[in-house]
Amino acid sequence: VEVLDGMEREGARIDRIVRGLLDYARPRRLTPTPIDVNDVLRGAVGLLHDQGVLRRVEIDKRFDDALPPLFGERHELEQVLVNLLLNAVDAMDGVG
Repeated sequence: VEVLDGMEREGARIDRIVRGLLDYARPRRLTPTPIDVNDVLRGAVGLLHDQGVLRRVEIDKRFDDALPPLFGERHELEQVLVNLLLNAVDAMDGVG
């Protein structure tokens, strides 16, 4: 069940990436919405964990529930966090 959930989330993420690439050529008006940064970070870590990227990496997660919402595009923040995590894992040669 966990593997299927991970596959479904990854499929949705790939769909958002492809749509983002297609939308890149079309200017659109962004409508920032309130984003729970902690929730987006949990999702990004969960996604990479499900993919096995973090199997030899320990992440020290510290969340601040009093953190106010950030106004922006959720998917874009998620993509930034995934990229930062992937870069960190790569810099540690996948172990650390």
